[in-house]
Amino acid sequence: METVAEKDRSGRDRIFSESTKLFAAYGYEGVSTRQIAAETGLSVSTVHHHAGSKRGLYLRIIENLYEKEEELVETILDAIDDEVIKDRERFLKVLDQLLERLLEFAQENPERQRLYVMRWLAPPDELRDREADLTLRLYHRLAAILTRGQQFGMIRGDLNLGYFIRSFDWLIFSYFVSGAFNWQQLRADPLCSENLEEFKQYLFDYVRQMLDL
Repeated sequence: METVAEKDRSGRDRIFSESTKLFAAYGYEGVSTRQIAAETGLSVSTVHHHAGSKRGLYLRIIENLYEKEEELVETILDAIDDEVIKDRERFLKVLDQLLERLLEFAQENPERQRLYVMRWLAPPDELRDREADLTLRLYHRLAAILTRGQQFGMIRGDLNLGYFIRSFDWLIFSYFVSGAFNWQQLRADPLCSENLEEFKQYLFDYVRQMLDL
């Protein structure tokens, strides 16, 4: 039998999960607290009790996704020191691990990509500065590693790192939002294992060619 604490946690988890799906599908303005309650099987008052306001819930979801992404890659980035960067094979290996982890995260959180795109199409809100801080913090860490690679002559010295990192980011977003490319249907299932493998190989090739590794 569930304790009160376990029921509360279960309710919060359901609200968080179903709200993420709804916001990703319809955007912030297109979702009501009543819809969230219906999807979770909880009452409106229970949703308010666990999640507070709709606005507060939405902002926590966005912030949580950014923080999870940062935590996901931290262990890999922490392991990339100068000795790794100077060794082409080791450098390639950790970059491949990083790409693999980011793709797994995107695959496991399909609503994330659509939710972010919805946000970027909406007017700026009170999370804008926090969002920029979380994104740029990760970008700065990646750029610092790549800058060292340029200094050691391991990667192209003329590469604009800001545009490279953002382009890489958008390749992943566009794949999961618009679908895998298909010559017959144009857009195919991005979660299909065959399509995922094809895209992963393309992404690996893109990074290696852009960095000249």
